[in-house]
Amino acid sequence: MFVRGFIRSVRLPLAVFFTGCLLLSVASCQRAPAPGRSATGVSQPGTQQVFQVKGVVKKLDANGKTIEIRHEEIPDYMPAMTMPFEAKNPKELSGLKPGDAVSFRLTVTETDSWIDQLQSGFESCRRWNQQRGLGFPDRN
Repeated sequence: MFVRGFIRSVRLPLAVFFTGCLLLSVASCQRAPAPGRSATGVSQPGTQQVFQVKGVVKKLDANGKTIEIRHEEIPDYMPAMTMPFEAKNPKELSGLKPGDAVSFRLTVTETDSWIDQLQSGFESCRRWNQQRGLGFPDRN
């Protein structure tokens, strides 16, 4: 009899305690900041941020290492826009022309930025098909 009374008297406070713990844990959850950014959205010194980006080539500069691309939004970094990018390896720009859909890696440091791993829409589609044994005609 004593045990039953004790369990009933403890049940409500335990339920309140665990409910409070659950609410505190949910309230303390936050979305983690993007890599290289603090919770305020400002880049932290000495960090390097890397983004996978898609866009369309608008023009290639005569210097052979700068390409202007209309890119999609880069989440947690910048809205969609048209802007010039410097290629880390200018040879990656060969064969590209205005209107080509491209995907690339954008690396940003505190003082510099560059793109690399450029793939045209045709090349990335061809590679995907080849990996699956589907074949794909060569571009002429």
